[in-house]
Amino acid sequence: MRPTLVVTLLAAALAATALPAAANGPSERLAALKAAEDSVASQRKALDDPSLSEPARQALRQQLAGPMQTLATLQTFAGAPDAAIASMDLLVAPRASAAPPSPAIAWAGARDAIDAIIEQAASRQIVVLNEAPHVPSQRAFAMQLARALRKIGYHYLAVETLAESPLAKGYLTAASGNYVAEPSFANFLRDAQQQKWTLVPYEYKFDDLGLNAGDNVAGRELGQVDHLVKRILANDPKGKIFIYTAYDHVREKQSPGDTWMAGYLRERTGIDPLTIDQSQMYAHPGGGGDPLYPQVAAKATGAKPFVLSRVGSPEVVGKYKGEVDMQVIHPPYPVVAATGRPLWMSSVAGLTPRAIPSNLWPTSGRRLIEVRRKGAPADEVPLDAVLAVAGQKPPMMMVPPGDVEFSASE
Repeated sequence: MRPTLVVTLLAAALAATALPAAANGPSERLAALKAAEDSVASQRKALDDPSLSEPARQALRQQLAGPMQTLATLQTFAGAPDAAIASMDLLVAPRASAAPPSPAIAWAGARDAIDAIIEQAASRQIVVLNEAPHVPSQRAFAMQLARALRKIGYHYLAVETLAESPLAKGYLTAASGNYVAEPSFANFLRDAQQQKWTLVPYEYKFDDLGLNAGDNVAGRELGQVDHLVKRILANDPKGKIFIYTAYDHVREKQSPGDTWMAGYLRERTGIDPLTIDQSQMYAHPGGGGDPLYPQVAAKATGAKPFVLSRVGSPEVVGKYKGEVDMQVIHPPYPVVAATGRPLWMSSVAGLTPRAIPSNLWPTSGRRLIEVRRKGAPADEVPLDAVLAVAGQKPPMMMVPPGDVEFSASE
């Protein structure tokens, strides 16, 4: 099975299955995280056994795929993005830490990602941006891009993960979509509400088609396109759309038996979407990731996402070369000493630090501490979350402007 197909099937399976206890409070979320950790503990240890043959190791990675993605997702809910990346990296055979020098990268320059995308998006009707669902910094970038697209006339925000009635309670809860329980995702969508975007769910549940794996994927892609056409373009043929998806759904170029949502969308509507990958080029705490990443990261001139440009045109490298129009590169985001949180939370998301009340920090074991806007319902997705461990130095919570209140697991 092709690696890209494996990744997409994993994402589809999680999208179709409710995460355990995700709709409840911090105590239930912490319990769900503990259960997910326990469910993979022995297999995770087995992966480190040097006597394990490579075929057996690969088989074990395949067995771990679903449970590990569930664990990584719950880790993002608990404000542990580096742990989530490390969990997902266990599913991939170790890659070389570097690749031979690439002339395409060497000759390219760096441009601010928002500026470069808006320049291209101004003459397009549809923008498609993907994400790696276990990397919350990419949702912070999507929030900033949505703000900029709204200013140039984009109106519909179609989000793959959304439930059919994401605002059934008038605010975002874990039931609004499986990944929406992650604070950065909820902050992105709350910001979109403030910017007067029209939110459009477009997921298509393909798990009951009873077909082989490849046909199931094709069925899902076509179903998503059908929803986009019926829910937006049928009523507003000229409507400008920002589509937010995951992984390979962004792939625009087609080949027999290997076509994805963006490709089917172009084929059915005749509209050429601006397709953008951000799921590949980001720092991995354990040193994994694309072997080209050290070369592209060296082009960074600051702490914000950027794109490569060569001879005035966007440059795409790695997995999606030739399959998307642009590629966003996330520079390394080290932990800021003053806050104990990753740099992207301030440099990209624009959040500000708030101290955790000392009485909430555990004296033994661990707690999940969450912060919400003051007066928010208890089941509203928090603005931020931290997995608090007794004996460790408390970090700061990172939140948007406004009055807030804290809660913790008991």
